[in-house]
Amino acid sequence: MEEPENTAHLIDVEPVLFLGCNNREILGLAGLGFVAGLAIGLTLAILTGIGLLVLPPLIILPVLFIYQGGKRLGKAKEGKPSGYYDRLLAAQLNQYGIGKAYINRAGYWRVRR
Repeated sequence: MEEPENTAHLIDVEPVLFLGCNNREILGLAGLGFVAGLAIGLTLAILTGIGLLVLPPLIILPVLFIYQGGKRLGKAKEGKPSGYYDRLLAAQLNQYGIGKAYINRAGYWRVRR
């Protein structure tokens, strides 16, 4: 009789929702698209004086960021461990002093007696 495969390690893994991306990554891409759409829309509205030009970039850019960014991020994630890019982003933010998740130190460690 075969033993069932132990899947307890999969409990904390976020499921893939769309194009190889999980929920946090999709929300991040949508947020970036929203910010870019807002910037472009406000620029267009100020330059032309037509306030309704804010809306199309706010709708189109998040969809484009999710689709194109999701495809690129999904391809980049192939062969990498789960959460690789999350940890890479946290380490890069830590270098700028935004997060304090990692210890970054250049030099030698020694133990004093």
